[in-house]
Amino acid sequence: MPEATYFTEDAAQLHNILPAKIKPTVVVMNPPFSATAGRLTTKKTMYGAHHIEQALKRLEPNGRLVSIVGKGMAMDAPAFSVWWSGIRKEYNVRANIEISGQEYRKFGTTFDNRIIVIDKVAP
Repeated sequence: MPEATYFTEDAAQLHNILPAKIKPTVVVMNPPFSATAGRLTTKKTMYGAHHIEQALKRLEPNGRLVSIVGKGMAMDAPAFSVWWSGIRKEYNVRANIEISGQEYRKFGTTFDNRIIVIDKVAP
């Protein structure tokens, strides 16, 4: 099994702050759905998208990103249409699957989520 390295940095600047020698082939992440760890008082679902962009920039060619995101990041969501269009021009979006929040009821939440899988290869 390959050795894994874990970081607890603010992923909004992941590509900018990690050492250059860190070149992951896989990124598994749970970016914030709408918050910025207290830096800003507004809540926007685009914050998670910025984390994903940073991870994709750092990901090695042919690498894979897997992320759990809020339900609002559907491919057909008007708020993300421009973002998804740009992502699909650069990367191969393999999956964007809705998960009912009912699956998490026993853990105290019912917020719907999505699992997205993006390969860093040309579409």
